[in-house]
Amino acid sequence: MKTKTTIPDPKFIYFYRNQLFITYKWTRDKWNNKYFDNKPWECVNEWFVRIGFEKKIWEKEDLHYDGHTLKWITILGLSVGIGFSYESKEDEFPPN
Repeated sequence: MKTKTTIPDPKFIYFYRNQLFITYKWTRDKWNNKYFDNKPWECVNEWFVRIGFEKKIWEKEDLHYDGHTLKWITILGLSVGIGFSYESKEDEFPPN
């Protein structure tokens, strides 16, 4: 029987803002969060490849925001990159 989770598993392939994302690795962590009164907590980490098109001839970008990371390069409109993202929140289904 599969354990119930608060955060759904990441999709293997999905589109977001006209970009194709392919998840190649993900993990799920559960723990008691000492910063929030030891409440049960869950976090899903996701590593992915991003492929798409931009209206640019050349661009190299490193984006970092609140632990999320995306690095990509655009050459003649084709944009390819790698990234890391996560979702973290209180666990509605803590382990027994």
